[in-house]
Amino acid sequence: SESCVVLPVAPASGPFSSAYSYLDESTFTSFVDAAFISGRLAIAKDHSVYFSDEGRPASFISQNIIAVSSDSPITAIEAIADNLMIFTENETYLYQPSVGRMVNNGRLNKLSDHTGCLGPGAINKSDNTLLWCDMNGVYISRGGAEIKKVSDAIHTFFDDRVSNPLTSRSE
Repeated sequence: SESCVVLPVAPASGPFSSAYSYLDESTFTSFVDAAFISGRLAIAKDHSVYFSDEGRPASFISQNIIAVSSDSPITAIEAIADNLMIFTENETYLYQPSVGRMVNNGRLNKLSDHTGCLGPGAINKSDNTLLWCDMNGVYISRGGAEIKKVSDAIHTFFDDRVSNPLTSRSE
């Protein structure tokens, strides 16, 4: 059998505390999702994504944050090809982090204003392909930049007329 060790992580000061202020536990009272990207932990909360120091998942420089100007709060995040996909309930963004100690100076691109993600449990990743669901269907992205809907054959499952796709029929 496989054994896993899961340990709670409390935010702590990092190696650059003489030059930067670090976030503490009060900032992370709750968060929506987390992803591991390029040796860093990324945590999503409300309309922001926080990035830890490289190799130190508990150390978050207070300025190493990106704000996402979305209509709704972030519902999920996932790393793909050294980039970060950021989802709201009906928007998708691709964040390309900058290189160096501070990754918050990267490029944030809105990929869709009508495709989002239901939540962290609605994403699956294999190799360099993401598969996720929103209220309108199932989508994939390979490498992050292009979104393709793959659920057209089962579109009635996402139609408002279907109350339970396992027992109901669409007319």
